[in-house]
Amino acid sequence: MPYPFLRTVSVTGRTLVMGDLHGCYDLLQQTLDDLQFDPAAGDCLFAVGDLTDRGQQNVSCLKLLEQPWFYTVRGNHEALMLQALQGDSQLEAQLWLRNGGGWFWALSPEEQDWVKRCCQSQIATLPYALHIHTRAGAQVGIVHADPLFDDWMQLMATLQAPRLSADHSERLLWQRQRLTLLRSLPAVERHRHPASQIANIDLVCLGHTPLSGDAPWGAGNLLWLDNGACIGNPLVVIDADEWIARLNAATD
Repeated sequence: MPYPFLRTVSVTGRTLVMGDLHGCYDLLQQTLDDLQFDPAAGDCLFAVGDLTDRGQQNVSCLKLLEQPWFYTVRGNHEALMLQALQGDSQLEAQLWLRNGGGWFWALSPEEQDWVKRCCQSQIATLPYALHIHTRAGAQVGIVHADPLFDDWMQLMATLQAPRLSADHSERLLWQRQRLTLLRSLPAVERHRHPASQIANIDLVCLGHTPLSGDAPWGAGNLLWLDNGACIGNPLVVIDADEWIARLNAATD
């Protein structure tokens, strides 16, 4: 196995989870300043993937991967970047370009070389899921698009296997059916629908689908965080323990 498909992290400070960043580095820094983010106190920042493309500060966003307090799953835009820069297909390069990858070709040769090295050393080893133990004793899961199953333990077992099927990889990075279904339902129905509850996990955070100012949007213990920051909306960053406490209070 070239890299672990699942990574487990224990946090001693706050567990902050952000939506799709898409090149909006300054917006992230302002949001973290507003939240008084403090890695020295054990705070960690987790991402649902899609660090680059569409925004303007993509190299700065990639440099987050060098920080010991930052973790992210692989998103579909990381996958597009890898296919374009590590493959030899002009079609893959064009696909990335159509999806916001044009920033790479505007870089200097030195910056392009750095991005390629980052892909090889960092992006290529990103997990498909994060399993987080928070300081409050909660368990939080992160995937980019969909957790595949209605039981987190089943997903963990799948990601701990020696190989990951192409179908599972595709669905983890691209699938939107669950969100589309839940958003079609009235609030009372969506919170009761089986698709809104993932067993054996307190909260699952996802991105992928820009909700254009409507994020964070939740159903059951699922929470979608892509707010469309790259088109002028606020970047969503939530405190996972606070959100879980809110969920628990609502069900008491």
